[in-house]
Amino acid sequence: GGRQHRRGEDRAAVDGGAQALIGPAGSSGGREVRDEVVALDSTICSASATVPSLTLGQDPLALFRTAVPDDVTATYLAGQIIERRDSSAPDAPWKVAIVARGDAYGQSIGNTMAAVLQSAGLVPSVVDYNPRRVQFSGIAEDVAALQPDVSILVTYEEGANLLSSLVS
Repeated sequence: GGRQHRRGEDRAAVDGGAQALIGPAGSSGGREVRDEVVALDSTICSASATVPSLTLGQDPLALFRTAVPDDVTATYLAGQIIERRDSSAPDAPWKVAIVARGDAYGQSIGNTMAAVLQSAGLVPSVVDYNPRRVQFSGIAEDVAALQPDVSILVTYEEGANLLSSLVS
């Protein structure tokens, strides 16, 4: 969510006396503005930019975040799924459907979870979707065809509509 970043807004804020900038709203926005903020010799802080690579290799350090990076979240969630599998069917090759937004957030969480699950002997499949979509019956059919033991949704506000399609 959130509005699109417009080039020049950061410069106007810094020229107006801002010592630091708050935002962007997400990882994609962080990618857009990080180099611009460095060029302005300023600092920016995001509360929701979670893609791990956003803060790697910064010189100088310009982008900070208060949100936990996706790799930490995805590894934790994968661990919970592995524990659930091991408590009911130890070492069984559970099929896991990871239904993820087709954006930086969804791909980061979905692909990281899939890698961790696969290394533990589970069989993950990432099914991505366009988050602007309003009708999810095709995605539901794709997930049903996988016959998963468990399904995970990586969503934002569209999650309720997606979940409704999956349980129908």
